[in-house]
Amino acid sequence: NLAKALHDTDEFERSIYCYHKALGFHHTPKYLRGLALAWRKCGRYDRARALLEEALSIDPNDERAHVGLAMNGLYQEDYAEGFREFEWRSKLPDQLAFRQDLPAIFSKPEYQGEDISNKTLLLYTEHSVGESIQFSRFIHLAKEKAGRVVMWCKPGLGKLFAANFPL
Repeated sequence: NLAKALHDTDEFERSIYCYHKALGFHHTPKYLRGLALAWRKCGRYDRARALLEEALSIDPNDERAHVGLAMNGLYQEDYAEGFREFEWRSKLPDQLAFRQDLPAIFSKPEYQGEDISNKTLLLYTEHSVGESIQFSRFIHLAKEKAGRVVMWCKPGLGKLFAANFPL
């Protein structure tokens, strides 16, 4: 708990020390992930990657370790790995709850790169308002590929997107 508290207050070096101590007692993916995050915050992506891979050697289905690898890859501009690993986010508890709250959207098949020139593509926002606005710059790419684009977004973004990205 101290390691996480120190991390949350941006005391990463002290957090790293505490995570090392915790790992001496319990060598678990949870502590490995915490230590990896602290190292990543210090810009030590190589150490973070090694710890996340170690966590995955213990539990290959640890979705949080996969998402940690995604963030590590994205920070290092390894977009192929970053976005591939980021697909694990859909298995996180908050994402599972999000998807269960919107069954009409998530009961449909996901886009897998197939030809959709005569189909409807549903875009949806799943992260913060800032991230939704940031990634909205790619809406025009979706419009070029799909026969029709429909967008579901969080409250407060509808008017902004409708005014700037007429679908």
